[in-house]
Amino acid sequence: MSLRIAHVRLGLAATVILLSFAGSSTRLLVTQHRLVKAQDALQWEASRDGLTGLWNRTGRSRDLGAGAAAFRAAQPPRGRDYGRQIDHFKAINDSRGHAAGDRALEIIASEIGAGSAAV
Repeated sequence: MSLRIAHVRLGLAATVILLSFAGSSTRLLVTQHRLVKAQDALQWEASRDGLTGLWNRTGRSRDLGAGAAAFRAAQPPRGRDYGRQIDHFKAINDSRGHAAGDRALEIIASEIGAGSAAV
């Protein structure tokens, strides 16, 4: 009789351990999925301008490092030089305020986006 009780208890213990392992594995997978999503969001934020959503220098550099030709081919011809040309907006910020400079950048970003959609 005691051998049968020991066998049942052993079976219950194995079941508890298996269920505990399954729960821990599930929590680990969920946590890993959340970390991957957070990392993707951080990489997107680190490579984009917060105001316009356009690539910033970090994003362009990372993309250029991965394949300059593919990056250039995907950019509309009009948008390629905007990164160099909009550096002079400090004058707008200084003379008309940051809100005017932000609005000017938003307008340029929408033009770049419209140029991308047309290509």
